[in-house]
Formats: sequence, C-alpha cells, structure tokens
Amino acid sequence: MTRLPDILLFRHAATDMGKGPRRYIGRTEVPLSDEGRAQAAAWRARMAGLAVARAYASPLARARDTARLMLGQAGCVHGGGRNCAVGGNGSPRVPEPCDPSGIPLAILSDLAEMDLGEWEGLVQSQVRETQPEAYARRGREPWTFRPPGGECCADVGARGLRALAAMLRDCAGEGAEGEGVCAVRGGAWPSPCVGTADSGPFVLGVTHAGLIRAVLCALGRIGRDELFTLPVPHLHCVRLRAHDAGWRVVSADWTP
Repeated sequence: MTRLPDILLFRHAATDMGKGPRRYIGRTEVPLSDEGRAQAAAWRARMAGLAVARAYASPLARARDTARLMLGQAGCVHGGGRNCAVGGNGSPRVPEPCDPSGIPLAILSDLAEMDLGEWEGLVQSQVRETQPEAYARRGREPWTFRPPGGECCADVGARGLRALAAMLRDCAGEGAEGEGVCAVRGGAWPSPCVGTADSGPFVLGVTHAGLIRAVLCALGRIGRDELFTLPVPHLHCVRLRAHDAGWRVVSADWTP
C-alpha cells in the first residue's frame, strides 16, 4: 500500500511543575525532570521498531529534549548548526540526521505551547484573585479569550493544523531542502511513502497539551468545554492521518 505518513503527535515528557502551585507556563521554559528524561528514553526501543521518516519538536526545551531522548539524540543541541533548525515563518527546515538511526530532527515553531502573554509564570490563584473578570471569561470563552499579549485556543488550533500540514508537505518533498524523499534507516522511501498500518510510515511531532487539545477541538473531536479539562498525560500520543482536504484522528490515545 502506498500512502503518506501518519503523524504521531506526542505531548512532552514530565517536568517538575506539578509539584508546586499551578502556574501558567505556556512559553515559560521548564526542564524535564529526572522522571521525564527516563520516560522519554524508554520510548527509544519503541521508536526503533517503527518506520519513522522524520521528527519535529516545539522549540521549547521540554519538547526538544523529549524528542531527542526518544530518538537517541540526546547530544543534539538546538541551534547547533546543521543538526537542529528552525525554518522561516514557522516552516520546518530538515537538518542532517544527528544519530545513527538517520532520523532527522527539526524544530518547528508552530508546535510551541500556547503563548499566555502577561500571565506567563503567574500562579493561577493569583490571576483569579487579581483579575477575576478576565479569569472567569477565560473559563466561559476558552476558544476565543486571549490573556493580555497572548493567544486564544483558536489561535493555537490554527497554527497546530498549519504545523501538521508543514510536516506532511516537508516529508513529501514540497519545500524541504534536498530530495523529495523521506529519510529512513538504511535508505529512503519515495514520496508518498510505503508502509503498513501498524509499523508506519510515521512522522513524529513532540508538542504540548494545550496544542493537542486545540487541534482536537479544531477537528471537532472534543468540545470547547474540554479545552482545559481533557486529560493529556505526559507522552500521550494522538495519531492523525491526512484525509481529503483535512485530517482524521486515527487514534486519540495511540500506543504501538
């Protein structure tokens, strides 16, 4: 069977943010915890059994490091020349692979978590007490409310869909640097790629809970009332497939 790759959209691994009061940490840099690094590294063996064409990550460290650990690329440094790159206007630029598996990892700005503007880093109870009207409005209108200087869920959903399209277009050789093929272990697939439903081909994307929820809402898979409540555990994966002019959710909770 010949088809384009499915996209495996993962939330990053665990951080230590759950140990204190709840904060708004959309674009705030938070490192992976020891537990999170172990969680991500444990996926390396699973990744080795899948036909992964390419990998993309949010520019935030917790997502970048998750992707590198999942792929066995822990030594790859963002911004380090050829190995990691951010494309212009949020488009991915495919770097040279930085581990023996041959899976390129690119940084894609559209996979970043929601920008919470002036609320970044604040404790949620502090915002509730000092800005009660804005806090309540965000709860009532999660799809369209923007914190001062930040994004709403509709904004995040739109760029999440844009990221999916860019990843697939890139793998198909449209706008990618180099040949129009998907790089894989031991060779290349012509575009579209060839694989099976269980083994791939796949494109890996490592992102954040807010973006995953917003994409699912934009695709009609969840309601707006679930944008802040739908459980998205660390390393939760949504499997998506290009379908007609849009996307189909193959699995909202995928495991190999």
